[in-house]
Amino acid sequence: MENRLLSLELPLAKKSVLYAVFHLPARSIQIKIRGEVLREFKILSVETHHPWDPPVQKRTVEHCGISNTPDRVIINPPKKDGKEDEEADTGTIVEEKLDDSFEIDDMPDFYSLELDDGSLLLVLPRTESHLRIGERVSNAFVKAAFFAKRLRAFRSPSATIILEPQDARSLYWALLNAPPILLSA
Repeated sequence: MENRLLSLELPLAKKSVLYAVFHLPARSIQIKIRGEVLREFKILSVETHHPWDPPVQKRTVEHCGISNTPDRVIINPPKKDGKEDEEADTGTIVEEKLDDSFEIDDMPDFYSLELDDGSLLLVLPRTESHLRIGERVSNAFVKAAFFAKRLRAFRSPSATIILEPQDARSLYWALLNAPPILLSA
């Protein structure tokens, strides 16, 4: 299994590409670039609901389902188009809300990952006691949606992963641009 994982990692390690290695038996997740580990997350608990076959695969994230979409504010600088416009010279700042965030603290710590083969990973924080009641209800909805997806695709592989809350946020942040994932189950 280790040789298969290394053979799948070799082409990714030759490029300047960010990728994630989910090593479920060793309870670790690594974010790597060019074979070097940028960040390693310790999985506190993992429960495989339906195993992967083969146990080592290369996948990509198709969809990151989350309970609360983070917001961020974009500040647009004034346009410098060469025209003598009073508004362009005053340095007017326009703010608009976008549906994503680049701050780790704004990232969700509770989400599901749908991979390109239809398999699912549910990422949970270590404890949900720090959440407000509205977030708990929302998290219950995400759990229900996760298990509804599992029922529709009963034979598709799935697992629940429990991480520290800050690690779950950091992992979500690293997976924003859907890097390749090497999954060893």
